[in-house]
Amino acid sequence: MKAILGHERQREALTRLAQSGKLAPTLLFCGMPGIGKSLVARELAQRLLCRKSSGALCGECEGCRLVASNSHPDFYYFDDANSESGDVDGIRKLLHSLTLRPYYSGNRVVILDNSEALNPQSVNVLLKSLEEPRPSTYFILITTNRTLLLPTLVSRCQAYYFDTLSEKDVRTLLQSQGLTGPLDELVAAASGSLAHIEDLKNSFPARQALMAKLERIVAGNMLEACSLAQELSKDKDSLAQKLQLLRLLAHQGMLGNSDPVTKRRWAEAYEIISSQDYALFERNLNPLALLTTNFCAIATPLGRSPQTDSHQLF
Repeated sequence: MKAILGHERQREALTRLAQSGKLAPTLLFCGMPGIGKSLVARELAQRLLCRKSSGALCGECEGCRLVASNSHPDFYYFDDANSESGDVDGIRKLLHSLTLRPYYSGNRVVILDNSEALNPQSVNVLLKSLEEPRPSTYFILITTNRTLLLPTLVSRCQAYYFDTLSEKDVRTLLQSQGLTGPLDELVAAASGSLAHIEDLKNSFPARQALMAKLERIVAGNMLEACSLAQELSKDKDSLAQKLQLLRLLAHQGMLGNSDPVTKRRWAEAYEIISSQDYALFERNLNPLALLTTNFCAIATPLGRSPQTDSHQLF
């Protein structure tokens, strides 16, 4: 099984409850994608199905090896976002299997990953089983958005909330993958999650070009400010993603400069870029007008009001 970094508090609590026999029969793991919720769930399953002793995790017995290889007869893992296991027939088939005696272990563990993808009919069928949990049967539901789950389902679960990974843990995980390239930028761009790390790696040429434009704007280039505003406003579908990237780049620029004046200009750029989302996506203001105003404000020297001089634009 892959190494797990972070989430020590949750893992220690789950271990303690498993070893004492007080673990709730239905658990809900909540948190953003790419932070290791599924790995923690698998670790807990391995612990519950380990043959060494109750709540142990030797990693060497046949039970542990079978869970690690997804071939344990009393371990059920479903990704409801990518399979038909979350439909009514799939849930009914699962529940029928659970009426039979365990094949190999005294416990049985069911992981329902991306459980927010379960349709209401499937949830209603599942609820009947959760209301009267079978002895030594554990359900672990995993979600990236708890609000998408039916309240009746959430109320049957003991919830655990998982934070994003620290930059240190992200760096360690990327290094363990043999990553070569701009590691510092990747760690900053990951924002505590490995969910989109491949996309981030593939987007570095575009990131570098965008950073170069932002550097010219921060240096006072009004022409670049107007040009970038026009470029971004043409594609509203990707605007939110590019603004998030600009925030990360501005933050990177702020941290990477020791000169007080330059650092302050990058901090101002970060503040201006971070304040745009509400106006653009909640109030639906004109993207070109707002971005032009804000980017020109970033290009304006500190202490002066933003003006777009004609000799700079033409």
